[in-house]
Amino acid sequence: MEKLANGLAADNAAFNGKFPDLMSYPSLRWALLEPRLLAIARTLMPGPLYYYGESHANFETEIGPRTLSPFSQAHFDPAAAANR
Repeated sequence: MEKLANGLAADNAAFNGKFPDLMSYPSLRWALLEPRLLAIARTLMPGPLYYYGESHANFETEIGPRTLSPFSQAHFDPAAAANR
């Protein structure tokens, strides 16, 4: 956990706290590609898996506004809007 926290802190500093998506976090990218996690996802979701790219993680070294309100960032889903 300490290694993960240190990696997230370094990533957060390098990107000035603004990450385009989870694959941009060098310290987290491995989790998205971990074969055991992909096997679980394939079991739960039939069909091919696609990386959507609209993902994020809120990171703070101590509990603060991002931690307390993880959904504070605006989100727009063009596919959902097109289906309205």
